[in-house]
Amino acid sequence: VEIPLGAGMFTDANRTKLRQERERMTGAELETQLANNLYLLEAGNAYWEWYGSILLLELAQEAVNKAQVRYNFVKRRYIANESAGIDTLEAFINYQNRIAFYQNALIKYTKNEAILQTYLWLPNHESMKLQPNVNRDFSATLPASNSLDSLIASHPYLLLLQNDSLVNELDQRLAREYYKPELNFEFKMQENAAEIAPLDYNIRENNYVGVNFAFPVLLRKQRAKAAQYSIKQDMIANKYTNLKQLLESKLFASFNNVYQLQENARLMFDVANNYEVLLNAEQVKFRLGESTLFIINNRELRWISS
Repeated sequence: VEIPLGAGMFTDANRTKLRQERERMTGAELETQLANNLYLLEAGNAYWEWYGSILLLELAQEAVNKAQVRYNFVKRRYIANESAGIDTLEAFINYQNRIAFYQNALIKYTKNEAILQTYLWLPNHESMKLQPNVNRDFSATLPASNSLDSLIASHPYLLLLQNDSLVNELDQRLAREYYKPELNFEFKMQENAAEIAPLDYNIRENNYVGVNFAFPVLLRKQRAKAAQYSIKQDMIANKYTNLKQLLESKLFASFNNVYQLQENARLMFDVANNYEVLLNAEQVKFRLGESTLFIINNRELRWISS
């Protein structure tokens, strides 16, 4: 039996390691949460790419329909000797370009749909079809100051740094524990257990009782370790402060970006509608013989771009 009365009385390497492993289990849970968050973010991005490809595919189909109607109109005018043959070629080339635009949009949609399906893990995922439901009237609202601080403080990255700090603090505490002198009380039986007669062993005899004492003069090893862990603790604290500030900046930037994006989206919806009005008006003028295919194609390209 050995009982430490100095260094190692309150903590030792084994107990420190046990506590550290408990803290690392918490860190592993945080890393799992972080991985889940990143995975959900990837899934959300995949959904937006898929949703955008649906809108692009609808636009491409509408462009094909417009070009086809225009080509058929020009061809009828050519048959009636009201248009030159070169006009039919120009209208047909434009129709072919719109078909190529639709095919590229279809490829993009098929690719994004396949990527999105990889995130559907339910048993009936093969028959599941997501709906492109998006709330375009969503309004970004910055949380109150208290809620914002709580939101940032609960971020897994910051919690992981706090966990690293706790693990390092245990190492630092262990190093400082060995500043104390080693003072161990020992009790040892001095007899072979196989030779002890039943009920014939006297605890006051045949044993060794003593106290062992040791103390390094300069404690260089212990002080160096404690200094290393102290420096590491400062590094973790600085990293925590820097990361917290970075998260705050990114959060504010995200809300500002959403707000600006909403304003730009409203503006671009109006611009796209105005270009469509111009295109439709130009088509009416073309049917009346007051416009050309070149002008219509130019209007149509601007409409598609917007």
